[in-house]
Amino acid sequence: MQDVTDARARVRLEPGAEVRIASDRLPWRSPIATTTGLRSLDAAHASDRAVWLRRWRAAGREPFAHPAFGELFAEPGDHVVALTTDAGVLMPLRLRAIPGAMGMLDATGPYGYGGAYRPAHAAGRQPELWSAVASWARRHQVVTAFSRMHPFDDEVVQPPSSCLVDRSVTVVRTVLADDEAVLADADRKVRKNVRRAIDDGIEVRVTSSLDDADAFARIYAATMERRGADARYRFESAFFDRLHRELAGSFVYATATQGGRVVSSELVLHSERHAYSFLGGTDERAFASRPNELLKLAVVRWCREQGIADYVLGGGATPGDGIERYKRAFAPTGARPFRTLELVLDPEEESRLSQGCATASFPAYRGETGAGVVTTGRRA
Repeated sequence: MQDVTDARARVRLEPGAEVRIASDRLPWRSPIATTTGLRSLDAAHASDRAVWLRRWRAAGREPFAHPAFGELFAEPGDHVVALTTDAGVLMPLRLRAIPGAMGMLDATGPYGYGGAYRPAHAAGRQPELWSAVASWARRHQVVTAFSRMHPFDDEVVQPPSSCLVDRSVTVVRTVLADDEAVLADADRKVRKNVRRAIDDGIEVRVTSSLDDADAFARIYAATMERRGADARYRFESAFFDRLHRELAGSFVYATATQGGRVVSSELVLHSERHAYSFLGGTDERAFASRPNELLKLAVVRWCREQGIADYVLGGGATPGDGIERYKRAFAPTGARPFRTLELVLDPEEESRLSQGCATASFPAYRGETGAGVVTTGRRA
């Protein structure tokens, strides 16, 4: 394991005020006087939320950048905000109070993929953005910031390379001209499993309706139970009800049936340009029929019909594990770097908080319950 403690990017700021303000009294919506016109939007304020949603649509309707998506994963006391600029950049964050550090906060990006989303067709590195973010952090007493970077570099404003850490890969299935081209590009075992599923009577439908939502919830819950998944991977019905309500038009259900019985299901999120494998599960009684590859082929077909260019499968729990290898089989040349943004915005405070902490996570003072566990990595 590489020790990246000393290599972590540290955006140097002037010393902060001697008197700290309690985090619940900070002026969340205050603009920052910078050349970017950067300001923060609070999802809890109707006027800010309206601006956020306009910027979200302009950035291609990325599901992870929607304010409701951030709220779905927020803990009590968290503030769901987005940084935005005159140029329309949108960076969703969740601000969290740091235990034992009065008024001090850290920021973490959305579950899934984050970063500073740029409007569709916008260009340029905009290096001044990160200076503006540092100024915002100083004003709001934000010690560190963490985010899992979006896999398509040209769709987010790239931070300084010293702030990025290579973690693993994200597998992306490019939507080719037809199913035959996709299967020809996939591993031989994928083609074999697709034939097995068809021979065993597996049928797949992809729909934006909620007709299959209950079946998905049942299959997903049973899968999490079988795997002994952590509580963070288990969701109550209220979670899905809100997702259906607030992200309508940004998701579909892919459902595989056998003899009329649902045997595999996947909740797919999508933007105007990309689809994302979000949550899924399979009935263990159908394992021998190999429904998953046929289901994914159907999602690719749906993407093609919608004009969506890529189907993002994600990566594994650890680099090179069985989950990653399974996804690579469907897109052998589709591995993209998976990087995390790790900013230390107040080096003095971060050092104080991290004294005696293991350095296997970022930020170190959060430990394994923090923004992201670091098991391996190197600076980009």
